[in-house]
Amino acid sequence: MKLPQELIKTNLKNQQKVIEKEITWSANALSSTELSSAPNLLAQQLDLALARFKAMKRKVEGLREEERQHLSRSRARLEHMHDLIERSVDLKDRQNVDIMRLHRLVVEYMLRQGFSSTARTLALHYRIDNLLDIDVFIQSKSIADALRRQNTQPCLAWCSEHKSALRKSKNALEFDIRKQEFIELIRKNLLEQAIQYAQKNLASHRELRQPEVDQVCALLCYKSDTQVQPYKNLYSQERWEFLADSFLQTHHSMCNIPSKSPLEVALSAGLSALKTTSCYACDQPRSKNTRNLTSTCPICSPELNELASEVPYSHAVRTHLVDPLTGGPMEESNEPVVIPNGHVYGSQSLRNWSIKNSVRDQMVEDPESGQVFPISAIRRAFVL
Repeated sequence: MKLPQELIKTNLKNQQKVIEKEITWSANALSSTELSSAPNLLAQQLDLALARFKAMKRKVEGLREEERQHLSRSRARLEHMHDLIERSVDLKDRQNVDIMRLHRLVVEYMLRQGFSSTARTLALHYRIDNLLDIDVFIQSKSIADALRRQNTQPCLAWCSEHKSALRKSKNALEFDIRKQEFIELIRKNLLEQAIQYAQKNLASHRELRQPEVDQVCALLCYKSDTQVQPYKNLYSQERWEFLADSFLQTHHSMCNIPSKSPLEVALSAGLSALKTTSCYACDQPRSKNTRNLTSTCPICSPELNELASEVPYSHAVRTHLVDPLTGGPMEESNEPVVIPNGHVYGSQSLRNWSIKNSVRDQMVEDPESGQVFPISAIRRAFVL
């Protein structure tokens, strides 16, 4: 809910700026034109004012349409939250809600990774586009990509639009962009233009960033192939990637977007909650290490086993025995038993397996090795 509110707030400020700018201009223009002026001059001023007001109307109408879209998304999210409360009691509805949440997390992750077209298609397919701010992610990704292409204009336009918020938070993004433009002028050996640029765009940052301004101005004494630090790093092309990351961090912070994808957070927490030592009990390849795997454990699956290797094990205070045949618990109706080769199974699932595979009476078959043992050789297993 925070992001639509921030977008509505920004939209209203933009509307106010557009209206105040035109009203101020028209008041100054008309006051400077005396009523006794030539009729042609008066008519020209009025025509110009009328044209500017028409342009202002088009801008405001566009902003109002954006405002309606933001309000529509806010309304859809409030209704979605209301449905969550109403439907959380019913198990089937709860499962549908969880699936919808999963779709939303996946689409949001795809937007962060730059798969905008696929993410939009998926959101429309599952009818969750009102629960996501797709255009916001697309815009931020395009600005970050422009910085990686060494194009600073989109980012500077964004900084100008959010100038008051950046100044209030003492954010250094605009200064870093201006500093990079200054560096590029020096790299091209346009020293006179670089000095003029610094006087116009860097001098205003002296109060807050005097050491950084002095340091970057010292580049005038060094060529781009210098090995002297920190000037070598200032000339580095890797700074463009730093600027792109810095913009995304600033953008997400101002828009109340989590710095890390909620899908990654949910996945790491879920993997850690399910991960046990038995999931990694053998160093053999996963295709051969089947005895320690269960059909229902996500961590035991080849897709997630490697992914979960970096997360911590779950904090389990109680032991739960899982039947390797069914993936279900080994309890009173399916108590754990040990066959002579040391393998442990649930008693009921072992009998069902033997019946299914037509093993003769009073005998059981080990599903892992195929060995057949008499029932009398089976022993109950106890956990101490």
